[in-house]
Amino acid sequence: MHSLNDGLKMGLIQALKRYSEKAGLRLFCREENQMFHTEKDNLSGIELNGKTINLYYQKKVTRYTISYSYDHEQGNVTGVEEVEAGGSFNVLVEPEKGYEIANVKSSDGNVSNNGNVYTISEVNQNVTVSVTFDKVKTYKIGTSNQSNLSVTYNSRTYPSNFTSTYTAGGKSIGFTIRTNQSNKQEFELNSLQIKVDDGNYQNIRLPGDLSSGDSVTTELSDGTRVTVVENDTSSDGFYSKTIHNYTVTIRNSDGIYGDIDMRINCKDVSYKEAWVQELNGIDAVTWYGKLHQRHAGDHSFKYHGISEALTPGTFTEMENNEDYYFYVKVLPGYDAENISLSVAGMDTELKELTSNTIGYTEAKRDGYTHYFKITTTSNRNEAKNVRIIISAPYASYNVRYDFAGGNIDGETIDAQGWQAYAYLFVFELFHEHIY
Repeated sequence: MHSLNDGLKMGLIQALKRYSEKAGLRLFCREENQMFHTEKDNLSGIELNGKTINLYYQKKVTRYTISYSYDHEQGNVTGVEEVEAGGSFNVLVEPEKGYEIANVKSSDGNVSNNGNVYTISEVNQNVTVSVTFDKVKTYKIGTSNQSNLSVTYNSRTYPSNFTSTYTAGGKSIGFTIRTNQSNKQEFELNSLQIKVDDGNYQNIRLPGDLSSGDSVTTELSDGTRVTVVENDTSSDGFYSKTIHNYTVTIRNSDGIYGDIDMRINCKDVSYKEAWVQELNGIDAVTWYGKLHQRHAGDHSFKYHGISEALTPGTFTEMENNEDYYFYVKVLPGYDAENISLSVAGMDTELKELTSNTIGYTEAKRDGYTHYFKITTTSNRNEAKNVRIIISAPYASYNVRYDFAGGNIDGETIDAQGWQAYAYLFVFELFHEHIY
């Protein structure tokens, strides 16, 4: 080992740099204690101010620059700025609303794609990736799950699943839903879900009862508003069963874009159902009660736990003249003291679990803190289509930070309490920086 001063160190590095350039190699150097070595000279183990540094060389690699050409108002293109000779790179192409990818070309290399991710391979010169977009004229609209009803759209009636089109960028789309009837059954609308492109299905609120003209509006995540109106009911006089008619209007002042798929279901009005319509800041809802006799399985009164919990868009059928208990659990970061409950078609209230609550032991075990009860009767118009909406606001915290070794505002706190305060402090800092 040899001890080298700073002057010798600089001289050594300069000499190695010149050698590397002459040999057509590139020297990799980093700060502080990073390690280097060379395969040719095996130059290693040189002590420098008490620290060992190693030097290494790597063959010089040719790199080519990547540039992109596209209309920024029609879409966005994201990719790397350099690539090694003979290498490949990916490009993400994202059209704006109302546009679709028309063509992706590269001035060098081969182009392939998986969806809107394009791969340019075997690059051997500087590359320009050119992307063009086309304006979409029409999108698809239709149903993938249509039960016990017909849909009339653009003056054509569809008794089963259908696919049609609508003009891109329009402000409004309308259609009607007409329930089926038979000599034994009368149906009413009990579920409408809408999905745009590859997004998730979103539950649409429905009129809360059978009164003519009843109307309700749901705002989707992109600002689109869906209004469902129940119109006058009718009967053909043959079966003496009522046919229910609904008008659905989809509106967006900025224009409607994207393929629209719907799931629409109607049910026999004699069945009593409890539907979970929306859960905001709330975990899945468990329940205690009796399975409807139409279903196979255990029809005794029992706790239907996490594996059978109700999520938005799901329901349970209920028997006549029975009590059903539904249990509520607030998700972390939401306020359990300010839960709001809406149960369309029923008069009930949210209460805290107590040891006297039916199903208390199991619900408490699974972390549920509140409950509400639905009592059914033999009245065919009562509890027949209960829709449940439960929301909890974001929680807010008063955070204190210990700068005095366990003493906050003159009051000493124990270790467990301090950990809780510290955790909340870090959470708030994280929240501020992320959001």
